[in-house]
Amino acid sequence: MTRVLSWCLLAVCAVIAAGGYYQVLESPIFWCGRTEAFPATTILALISGGQTALYLASAASPNWARPYRISQLMVLPFVAIGLFQIFYPYPGTVLFFTVLTAIPLTLVPRRQWMQPHLPAICGLFVVSTLGFLAAFGEIPFTLHGVVAPRWLLDLAAIAAAGVSVPVIGSMRRELPAAGRIPDIARFIPLALLLFAVLRGKLPDIAYDSLTYKTTLPYQLAEWRTGDTAIPDVFMLGTNLQEMLNGLLVAITRDYLPPFISTISFVLLLLITPLAFPVERRGTAAGRAVVAFAAVSAFVLSEAGTAQGTSYQEPLLLLFLVASLIRCPMWPAFLAVAIGVKISAAFIAPVVVAYHVFGYRRFFISPGRLAIAALAGALVLVPQFGRNVIFSGRIFGMDEALATHTDPPGPNQILAAGENRYDTAVRGGIVNNARDSACNIWLLAALCSTGYKGVDTDGFHVFPASRAPLLALCFAAFVLVGGVPRPAGVISVLLFVAGYAGFLAFLSQGRYFLPLSFCFPVLLLLNPERAEAVVRSLGPSWPGRLVAVGLGCWFLGSDLLPGTFTNVSWICRRPPLAAATLADLRHPETPLQHFLVSYVDRYKATCPPPGLPPVILAEHDVLNSPYLGTQRIFHVFSQVMIQRFFAADRTRQDRAGQAIIAVVSRSPGYASSTLGTAEKDYTPCFHDDTLQVMCSNLLAPVTQRCATSLYPP
Repeated sequence: MTRVLSWCLLAVCAVIAAGGYYQVLESPIFWCGRTEAFPATTILALISGGQTALYLASAASPNWARPYRISQLMVLPFVAIGLFQIFYPYPGTVLFFTVLTAIPLTLVPRRQWMQPHLPAICGLFVVSTLGFLAAFGEIPFTLHGVVAPRWLLDLAAIAAAGVSVPVIGSMRRELPAAGRIPDIARFIPLALLLFAVLRGKLPDIAYDSLTYKTTLPYQLAEWRTGDTAIPDVFMLGTNLQEMLNGLLVAITRDYLPPFISTISFVLLLLITPLAFPVERRGTAAGRAVVAFAAVSAFVLSEAGTAQGTSYQEPLLLLFLVASLIRCPMWPAFLAVAIGVKISAAFIAPVVVAYHVFGYRRFFISPGRLAIAALAGALVLVPQFGRNVIFSGRIFGMDEALATHTDPPGPNQILAAGENRYDTAVRGGIVNNARDSACNIWLLAALCSTGYKGVDTDGFHVFPASRAPLLALCFAAFVLVGGVPRPAGVISVLLFVAGYAGFLAFLSQGRYFLPLSFCFPVLLLLNPERAEAVVRSLGPSWPGRLVAVGLGCWFLGSDLLPGTFTNVSWICRRPPLAAATLADLRHPETPLQHFLVSYVDRYKATCPPPGLPPVILAEHDVLNSPYLGTQRIFHVFSQVMIQRFFAADRTRQDRAGQAIIAVVSRSPGYASSTLGTAEKDYTPCFHDDTLQVMCSNLLAPVTQRCATSLYPP
């Protein structure tokens, strides 16, 4: 009976995986992936598939380890050259990460157990340091009226590295037995990393990168505060990645926020052997299952679509994988993942269950529990205060808690339950399940995936991984394919509950990453069931060949959509092309040059750090590089500012003390926004379409600095 169910499971999953190939071949989303990026990307995909087959075979049988090791050595120079092209013009960034990587090396003479695992240990040290740097560094950025001195940011980096030393020290009992030197064959295929390296060599031109994901870190780094003079929805919703990028810009001076994607993929490849220890499984089928789970996590479509951008998915995936490593700080890594994107909270119970059933000594140690709880609170409490207590938001897109955090009254600025992305409530679990099926499987072939609300840009039409549907099929097999273990029942129930909770709020493609990540986690939680599926193919070489082929088929259905999606991308990605990166601190148009020069004159008398004055612009007329100070132009913030002024008209009267310039296309925008404060403004620039009004109160000649319109 189990054998029949196994074959049924494989057949259904193979059909689901076919949706990924169908998307790439038929959907207009992938048109330039099929044309301009062809044939180089296609050839690389075939190389990746071949390397993946060797990796799965070598995990199951030592006879394939040598060919796989040779293939890794052949790909390594191309990865190294690509990384060199990306990072060599940025010596501050290179020095910072070189120092972090070198710290574990200084411990090796006294830590012989680290030698065979050195690359993974170095990767874990850097991951831990980045996580705690974000945790320590976010505190001043989340406090009202606080400006962080430079020495405090450097101290946060030193403290983060100091905390990470015992983190790697705690790994001694958890590392599997290995040889005397690091073995490149223990790592997942390097060819998979080439996609991220090639995409990292191109400019980040995604819509949200210009809006806030890239430009906000520059603002945080220069003014060294998360405080704002008037409400800005993106500043209120600043997550750990944006703060981390701001800290790295401030510390290294030449770091670019899009680097976070490539760095995340490199670190992800390094720490994967710690999160997915293939050697711990005693059978060939067991080792193949763990190896398959490792690659499944690496190639998830949601992270693949964000390669080379400042979007959060690669860093989110990195810390989700780190949260699977059995070390005392795994709860802190999980907390960092939730801080990067709160949707990770839906699968947090599944990760906890993984450790409950496999890392029980952690839970019987009061000291470890106390330290882990403190580390998790260090990460999440500032985020909670900034995003929930102040703004009433749970996901950064609605104000569901507004009636509790901003109750009705004369000073109310929030709208209870308002959803910022849609003009109407989405329709609950059933509607979102339908929309998610479109994203996951056949995209526009099943139904329209475009928003019906105000937002028509971004990644909402991008495909999601097929992994959530594969996980649902596997979960059903766990329950009916024989007598399930308690771990199997509990993990399935937690996953289904998280899936339903997720669908109550979200249906977008890239937001599905946490649920997609549940697929490899469920494989780790139920290895016996997964091994039974592999053994059902038979022990003969034809059966093993089919097993490896099916594994590559499933993985390719994520790899191809993740790397061939080209909305907001530059399609041509020749492997030998030079790196062409965009530092979004350089103005491009005459209007932008004027605003930068005007702000520079303001800075001559009110230099950073401090409270940044605001450039307020009509919706979408200033989607530009960073202009030297806070820039507000998105409709979400416009609505919040209107409510902010309506709650207390004296705030609008004092607008000239906070808003240094107003940029408009429509004739009535400045008057309707400024109200009586318009008398404090003078026209100072105009071109064929846009006009700028400059504040007389903050004019450089007045030597007055911006003040907050928030109550003290």
